[in-house]
This record gives sequence, structure tokens and C-alpha cells, in this order.
Amino acid sequence: EQAVMRTWPKTVPTIAAFNYRWFPHHNRVTDVVEVVHWRDAIEMLRVSCVEFAFQLDADFATFQRAWQDALDVIDDFATQGRYPFNMTLNARFIKSSDCLLAPALGPGHVCYIEILSSAETPHWQEFASAIALRWMKLPGARPHWAKEWEFIPGIEAFIGRAYAAQLKQFLAIHEALGVDPERRFSNALLDRVIFGKAAHAVAQPPPISLEMAR
Repeated sequence: EQAVMRTWPKTVPTIAAFNYRWFPHHNRVTDVVEVVHWRDAIEMLRVSCVEFAFQLDADFATFQRAWQDALDVIDDFATQGRYPFNMTLNARFIKSSDCLLAPALGPGHVCYIEILSSAETPHWQEFASAIALRWMKLPGARPHWAKEWEFIPGIEAFIGRAYAAQLKQFLAIHEALGVDPERRFSNALLDRVIFGKAAHAVAQPPPISLEMAR
């Protein structure tokens, strides 16, 4: 099915409509460790995925905006006869995190929203970037570190701004502790985003004592 939609993208609306109508729909209460990644057998598929976190407001208006942003881009591509979206649009709602570089860092509650398509679907990067550029305007928006984001236009500068205060603290602690001086646990992308000149220009870590870091 995924191979068919990748090869003949115009089959996506028909296949998706068939699946939605005939696949089982039900509500189920389960343990949180299962519900976080609820799609059956998703680990057996190679997928492309872009995901962002952002701050929720009391009436969920930001979530409605984020969801509608995705629908608008999907419709825009469909009117052009292009169907790069062939899997799921989903969201989850969590409490914020106190981890220094977590996308969910901050007060209140956070929404993670993501789009997935079968890997190597035509026009995926253009499509995902169009949605991501909208999601980047949401309050407190940050990309999910473990998903795709490196191809999104302007994303490196955006991350520098989104994590400015946290990046400053992280670089100060990293420098004070002398952790991984050869950056064996980094890569070319993280070298640019976290440790590169642009990151340091945003962060400019202040002096910090080892006692404070511990």
C-alpha cells in the first residue's frame, strides 16, 4: 500500500478514504507507555517525520491553529495534484519539561504535533517545510530533536533564537565541565547548531563555576 502511494501519489485520496472507512475504529484505555506510540507495527515501516512542540493556551486555540495549518498545506498541495502526505497527522498533550534543551521546556502544558509519510515519498521535504514554517510561528515552538528538521529553511537560526537562554546555560556548563572536548558524541549538524559560531553568537555563555555546574 505504501509503495503504491509513493509510486502513484494520486492514489493517496482513494486509499486513505478506503482505509478510514473500513479499518476498525475504537476507543481503548491503556498504559501510558503504550499510548505514547500507539500506531500498531509503525516500527516496521520506514517513515519521514517532522514534529514540533509548542505551548498550549487555555482554550486550545494554538492547537486548533496548528492542526488547521497542516490541513491548509495538505489542501494546497492537493489542488496542485500532489499528495506527499500519506500516513498520519497526530498530536499529543503533555506537561512541560524541566530538561535544559527539551522542546517542551517552559510553563504550563505543551502540544507535540507531527506529520508522517512513507519514506522517500515525492515532494516530502517541500511539503513538510511548508507546514513547519507555519508551526514555527506558534508560541514557544521548537522542533523535536529526534525527528527531521535539518532541511527546513532557516531552521538553524530559528533553533538558536528558540533556545537562546537555555543554549547559553548549556554551553557554559559544557565548557566548565570539559565534557566530550573532542565532540565524539556530536555530528556535523549538531556541531553547527549547538557548538558552531552561530550558536555561540546567540548564546555567548557567561563564566560558570564547576561547583554551580554540579
